[in-house]
Amino acid sequence: MTEKLVVVQDGILNLSGGDANRLGLSAGVEFLIQEIPGGLLLRRTDPALTRVHVEPTTGCNLSCRTCVRHSWDEPTGFMEMESYRALIRGLSQVPSLNRVSFWGFGEPLLHPDIVEMVSLAKGLGASTDLITNGLLLTRELAERLVEAGLDRLTVSIDGVSTRGNADVRSGADLNAVLRNIEQLQQMRITGSRENPEIREKPEIWIEFVAMRRNVG
Repeated sequence: MTEKLVVVQDGILNLSGGDANRLGLSAGVEFLIQEIPGGLLLRRTDPALTRVHVEPTTGCNLSCRTCVRHSWDEPTGFMEMESYRALIRGLSQVPSLNRVSFWGFGEPLLHPDIVEMVSLAKGLGASTDLITNGLLLTRELAERLVEAGLDRLTVSIDGVSTRGNADVRSGADLNAVLRNIEQLQQMRITGSRENPEIREKPEIWIEFVAMRRNVG
């Protein structure tokens, strides 16, 4: 976001009260000013909270070579919705929040209430994104995530062939993942045609971790 401000007497920048509140610019807040090529960069010395990461579960339906689970013995679990709703209530008092991200060591789509989680985050006015291995993205779940207002869905794929992907992501069926992505893409296209006022959502991203065994 870019805003045009005017310097008035004694070097003061005028900012409307509503914008100041949204940006967390209360009286006494300190800033650092850095000269960069072509302009100035303004940073708070104590940055406002703008993004929250939520790990709905530490459980997963795969056993990837690169997963940290191979070196730990912590029990898996699921976030209780009571705890999540308490988090949402707290975040509703944070005007600077602009994004809630769902990912971690676990597979977010394993959580039975992931759609409600996304919907509650959207209710804050925040952008939402989620990282998944794509195997659990059924048509029904995809439709519900679209209705909940998910803004971005990133699918992790670590090989461009069925064999190469399964070599890294043990148990993953690349063909099934691709079918699920294509299905979601078709939903986006259809939805944008039925309601041209909205942008096609969620954005679909692909995440690839390059290693010696798959970079070729």
